[in-house]
Amino acid sequence: MRSIISFVTNHIKRIENENLQPFWDSGESLNISKDKSKDVIRIILPVVIKRLKSLDALEKNISYYKKVRELNIRTPKILSIYKKAFMIKSEAIGIEYDEKEKHFFSNTLVNFKYNSDKENDNVCFLVQAMNYALDNSWNDLFSANILFNDGYLYLIDYVPGRGKHKIGDLGIGCITEEQRVDLKNQKFDIILEKALKRSPKDKVSYDGLNLLRKVNS
Repeated sequence: MRSIISFVTNHIKRIENENLQPFWDSGESLNISKDKSKDVIRIILPVVIKRLKSLDALEKNISYYKKVRELNIRTPKILSIYKKAFMIKSEAIGIEYDEKEKHFFSNTLVNFKYNSDKENDNVCFLVQAMNYALDNSWNDLFSANILFNDGYLYLIDYVPGRGKHKIGDLGIGCITEEQRVDLKNQKFDIILEKALKRSPKDKVSYDGLNLLRKVNS
């Protein structure tokens, strides 16, 4: 574990300050919100550029990133920053292009596809993510804060401000009935239950799991 933390710490120290304006100008908007005032992410494969609203927001985002990396929680790697314009360049993980709608979109938890070979890894990820949320009183852990890519789940902070959610329910009550049906069909209820059983029972919520169990698959 020490060698992993050492590797992560060294990576964080090597994050370069890079002029990201050309990337931003040539990138395409990532469709994460119908509210255009919140559209602060652009993509030029294979990277995503995130523009924050202030230096304080940039520093908080990097601080968050450092914490989850040091805890060995999967999250897209930051490649460089541009403090002058409050921008961060990260790996483009879980990004796809919709040929019909002609726009990029981000695969989140609602796009989850079950893979038996990766079940244990995803259970461990959820346990780590919920422990992080508990330790930091982070009540904004929502399905859109979790990316899905290549069978694995990743923790992100691309869609903050969804409101207060009980830790463990993952905002499942806020997604559509169709999305809940899809998650149950992909056995996510089984994965979530295993993760909840490994978490403090008096501190996590089973509301999301109960909603998944109620849907007709």
